[in-house]
This record gives sequence, structure tokens and C-alpha cells, in this order.
Amino acid sequence: MKKGSKAVAALLGFSSLLLTLPAKADAPALYWWRETVNYSIAGCYNQAEQIMREQGLQDIEVGKEDVYGHTDNAAVAVSCFKNGRETVALIIVTGSDNTEVKNLRETIKNGF
Repeated sequence: MKKGSKAVAALLGFSSLLLTLPAKADAPALYWWRETVNYSIAGCYNQAEQIMREQGLQDIEVGKEDVYGHTDNAAVAVSCFKNGRETVALIIVTGSDNTEVKNLRETIKNGF
């Protein structure tokens, strides 16, 4: 599987389940972006895990290709990889509560 594709596949599947739930606060949301980070790949995963723990995400899983966690209404996956000399984080935040998803998105952006 290509770098980041496991996280993308997992969250797209998860988001399709969330989209069938009644929306809370606003409407379902899906945000994804890539961020160049000043960490090694291991440091990128450590930072992602730390941010998720600080935000109270549950069932955080750290794998070889991604870090994943969720709340009752949102899910986050981060996949870190090298692009030349740079380390890049591919970040996906999705959920049924648009307000919560937006807040997680901003917290994660600021955390990296």
C-alpha cells in the first residue's frame, strides 16, 4: 500500500459511516491537508499522538504508516513520510459534528 493510503482508506470508510448518522451542530465534515513539519518521521508520529492525547481522542493506534484516533463524533488520521529532504504529514480529520471537526483541524494545524 502506498504511503498514507492506509490512513486515507480507513478514514474514508469511517467517514462514510459517520455521514449516515444524523449531523450534530452543523453538517458532516471532511478536511485533509499536507503539512511540511520540522520533525523526523518518528518525531512526526510522536507529535501527532501527543496532540491526539491532549485533545482527548480515544483508542489511539500508532502503526507503521499512520496514527489514528477518534472521539464520539470525529476521527483523525496522520501519516508521515519523506518527500526529498522534508518530512510531510498527511492529515485527515472527519466527523459528523462540523464544529468539533473544525476545532480539531485548527488544534492539529497549530500543534505541528
